[in-house]
Amino acid sequence: AATGKVKGRPLNQFSMDEYDGVFRIVTTVNTGMETVYGSGKNTYVTYTPGETANSLYTLNQEMEVIGKIEDVARGERVYSVRFIGDIGYFVTFRQTDPLFAVDLKDPARPRILSALKIPGFSQYLHPWSDGLLFGLGHDADDTGRAGYLKLSMFDVSNPEDVTEKHKTILDGYYYSEASYNHRAIIVSPERGIIAFPSDNRYI
Repeated sequence: AATGKVKGRPLNQFSMDEYDGVFRIVTTVNTGMETVYGSGKNTYVTYTPGETANSLYTLNQEMEVIGKIEDVARGERVYSVRFIGDIGYFVTFRQTDPLFAVDLKDPARPRILSALKIPGFSQYLHPWSDGLLFGLGHDADDTGRAGYLKLSMFDVSNPEDVTEKHKTILDGYYYSEASYNHRAIIVSPERGIIAFPSDNRYI
C-alpha cells in the first residue's frame, strides 16, 4: 500500500511504533562507506567505519517523512527506545547515558525536551506507571567501560526534566538475557515485580 525510506538502522522492534496514524522510528546512522572491487566471482567489498549519529523520523500513512530530528549524539549509538503516547524516549551511549525525551505531540515538529546524562546505559525501557519509566542496563566507569547490571527508575512526570529517581547496581552480575531479549523479563507494576535471569558472565 505504501513504501517509505529513512536513514539509518533501527535497533529492534521497540525502535518503531504507530500512534494516531503516524509511524515513528529511531535509527542509528553510520557514515561508513562500502567499496566494491572486481566483478563476478572476483567481487569483494571493503568497509571503512565512520562516525555514528542518531535520528528520529515521523511518517504519515503514505510513508512520507513529515518530521525529523537528525544528527543526535554524534559518536554514540542507540541502546534502547520506548514510545509512550506522544512522548518518545531513547538512550544513546559512549561514556555516559543520555536518556532523551522527545515531544511528538506535533509529528511534523518533533523536538527534544531533555537529555538526562548519567553513568552507564539502559538496554531495555519499560513503562512502570504514570510518571515512571523502568530501565535495565549496565553501570559504566568514566571511560565508558561497562560494569555490573543496573536497574533504574526514571521520573518522567516532567519530560522537560527527567531524573533518575532510584537505582540499584547488582554487584557481581554482568549479564542478563533480558538485556537483549524482552521475553526474558517480567515487568508487572500490578504485582510490584521485576524479574529476569542474570549471571556473572562478563559482557
